[in-house]
Amino acid sequence: MPAQITSVHPSVIVHGPQGCGKTLHGDRLARHFGLRAVVEADDLTHDLPKAGALILTQQRPGPEVRRQLTFAQAMKLLEGKPGYPF
Repeated sequence: MPAQITSVHPSVIVHGPQGCGKTLHGDRLARHFGLRAVVEADDLTHDLPKAGALILTQQRPGPEVRRQLTFAQAMKLLEGKPGYPF
């Protein structure tokens, strides 16, 4: 039987202030982006997964980081999806 090929999506960073709901909605957002893990990162200077993870942080990444969204932008993507908001 041939080996199954699985692709791993690039990680996505979602940033927003403390208490906005990042952790509460993290699993749902990870599923939306096809990601396997949710990582809470207090410090974006540490090595973080380049693929397969939703990275939640209070820090806004620099403009060089391509796959980043504010929490509000991320939640907009879930509007109208089954299970929204939970």
